[in-house]
Order: sequence, then C-alpha cells, then structure tokens
Amino acid sequence: MKKNIIAIFSLCIGLSSVVIAQTNHEEILPPAEKVIIADQEEMPQYPGGDKALFEFIKNNIQYPNEAKKIGLEGKVYVKFVIDVTGSVSNVELAKGIENGKQLEEEAIRVVKLMPKWTAGMQGGKPVSVAFTLPISFYLDPKDKVKQ
Repeated sequence: MKKNIIAIFSLCIGLSSVVIAQTNHEEILPPAEKVIIADQEEMPQYPGGDKALFEFIKNNIQYPNEAKKIGLEGKVYVKFVIDVTGSVSNVELAKGIENGKQLEEEAIRVVKLMPKWTAGMQGGKPVSVAFTLPISFYLDPKDKVKQ
C-alpha cells in the first residue's frame, strides 16, 4: 500500500513538473508575431528601385526601324528570373504582339542587359524569384510614317 501511495505521489509530482515545464517553455518562446517577422519575404530590388528600372528600360530601348516604318506599336511581356545571386536569368517572351517579332526581340535584349539586382530573401536566405515585366512600344506621333 505504501508503494502505491509513493507511486501515485511520484506520478503527481511528475505531471506537475511537466505542466510547469510547459508553462516555462511558453514564456521562453517569442510570441508568434516575432517568428513571422523574422521569416518575412523580401522581393528582389533593382538597384535604385522601380523608378531606376523604368529609366534603364527607357534609356536602352531602341525602337526597331522596320517596326517604326510600319507603325507597329503595343505591349510586350517578358518573363525572367532574378536568381539567388541577383543575376537576371531565364529571359523569355511571355506574351508578344501580332507580327511584332522585332519588338519582342528588342524587349528581351534590354531585359538581358539589366545589371544585378539585390536578391530576394525568404527566411533569411536568398531565393530565386520570377517576374513578368510589361514593356510598351508606342511611337511619338511625329515619328509615325504617313501612309
């Protein structure tokens, strides 16, 4: 009988230690919000930000002469990846323009010229991130050839 009481008493002490340990464990862990903040994602950044990216494209696009001659205009979508080093890779056409091969090739050429970006981060580690960038080709009215 004494052994049963000691065993039950020991079991009760053991369970209370587990409850105390669990309570202390919760106090040691940071709140869930802090864990989420530490695990935030950061998107890749073009050097100088979006404004600098659009300036780069504007300064490097060369409207193809043949496209100018026929008055070809429109929007080309280029897909690419900013890899873990910040380099531009896997550049390809996502959506083009009917009969706009020259504009599509020019958009791809310019995206391939982009300098390294700041890589995207997830959980404190660099990650590859895919983008689709629209590039618009519109002629100045004075550049349009009258037909």
